[in-house]
Amino acid sequence: MITFLLSFFTCTIIFPLYFLFFPDCWNKCIHHILFNFLKIKHKFIKKSHLIPHGYILANHRCFLDFAVDPYFSKSSVLGRYFAFFAVSFISLCGFKDKRIIPFHRGKKNANQVLQIIKKHRRLKNKYSSRILFYPEGTRQKYKSLNSPSEFKGNYLKYGLLKRIWEEGVMPVQLMITGNKEHVFNEKKWTIRFGVEVKTVLGEPLYPVDYDDFGGFVDAIAEQWVEYYNEVLDD
Repeated sequence: MITFLLSFFTCTIIFPLYFLFFPDCWNKCIHHILFNFLKIKHKFIKKSHLIPHGYILANHRCFLDFAVDPYFSKSSVLGRYFAFFAVSFISLCGFKDKRIIPFHRGKKNANQVLQIIKKHRRLKNKYSSRILFYPEGTRQKYKSLNSPSEFKGNYLKYGLLKRIWEEGVMPVQLMITGNKEHVFNEKKWTIRFGVEVKTVLGEPLYPVDYDDFGGFVDAIAEQWVEYYNEVLDD
């Protein structure tokens, strides 16, 4: 517990304050935390071309998600105010670089969240064209996924995805990463160094290719289960 608390303090306060006045401070801070402090060993086991614009759909396991996922997808991240508050001064770097899109859960519907995203896109900086969000809605603990129907029925939230399909303008791309919660687990108060973190960056899915929302969701779920099982430890 002591190691966790000291590391959490260092990563969320000391490092961000040091990098806060650097250009591109959020990226520099996250790089330092992941590779120099936590010493993660990251590799893409499957990597498609990163979409130039659209939505990155990532799996939600722990607070470390907000560092790992936007860093490797070169994106801005959508999330609750509380989640950004929890990682303290790291979020200051994210706000400074305009890479954070906060909202209040329960107070905004999918249409309102989509308008917040569109407003962010109008910034037209190098990170605003890709928006990362977590379609599971909250941190998940499952260790295995056996079928797309299991994922759709138990974990996937449909609201924002339905609006994305209805607009039919932007593609989505899945980025599924394993072992994030083994590096940093705020629920168990544990931290590990030198963990191998594996990622799949999937083939883009275009809403216009699907005649109905069900087909679009089926494609997402099929990729999700496939990629999740690929990044699991043997």
